Amino acid sequence: MISNVSQGLAPGTATPADARAVLGNPERIAQNVVYGAVDRLEMHTYDTPQGSLFFRDGKLVVFVLVPKPDSEFPLQIKAWEEALGKPDTKLPSIRGKNDRLWLWAAKGLTATEDAGRVNLVEMFMPMRAEVYQKTLYKKPPVFIK
Repeated sequence: MISNVSQGLAPGTATPADARAVLGNPERIAQNVVYGAVDRLEMHTYDTPQGSLFFRDGKLVVFVLVPKPDSEFPLQIKAWEEALGKPDTKLPSIRGKNDRLWLWAAKGLTATEDAGRVNLVEMFMPMRAEVYQKTLYKKPPVFIK
């Protein structure tokens, strides 16, 4: 499952050239992007697969993917939990007031879900849950009805 998410692009080692070899040329590139609390990133955005890769100093920091129904990995959060075990924690997500981010920090993965369906995946270098929450996590605003 994890290899299907990453498409062979490993955080910490993959380069923009590696991403182009796997995904083709990005539709957009933006400089000096911030992700969570990490700044000075270069963002490569792709329409197919729908996602963004964030690089710093030429190395992949985080790969964010919006899964599609024809994806090769499970779209139901229960399947993720069965494959990866109990998450470190579940956090509110910026995706929406009912979305929850399931964090497997030591595996370098999050899956954000709403009503059991995964709608966003993050892949990053394995780290402690506290480090993820201080660096890559973005706390959502207070949602109003």
